[in-house]
Amino acid sequence: MATSVDVAGGAATPTHSFTAMNLLVAGTPVDVSLPPNTRVYFPGLGHVLVNEQRSWLAGPVASASTTALRVVVTTAHTFGLRVGAQLIVADSAVQARC
Repeated sequence: MATSVDVAGGAATPTHSFTAMNLLVAGTPVDVSLPPNTRVYFPGLGHVLVNEQRSWLAGPVASASTTALRVVVTTAHTFGLRVGAQLIVADSAVQARC
């Protein structure tokens, strides 16, 4: 998983990338070819946000961040995580000033 900001011709443009293979959450396969910012629901656990991408421009500054997986626990379960817990896997951020 990686995040970058392209700077060309004095303008910054946030770009993102995410790579994973054979991904399982709670023993269930997750399709990693889904579009960015897709929620996948897991009954009895909560949901997983796959390839979460955020970018913003503020004047001459471009910022981007990518989180490969954000697991959000919304239901009591047997894994020992409390409701409201979030597991963040492979988070990165970058910023460029032009």
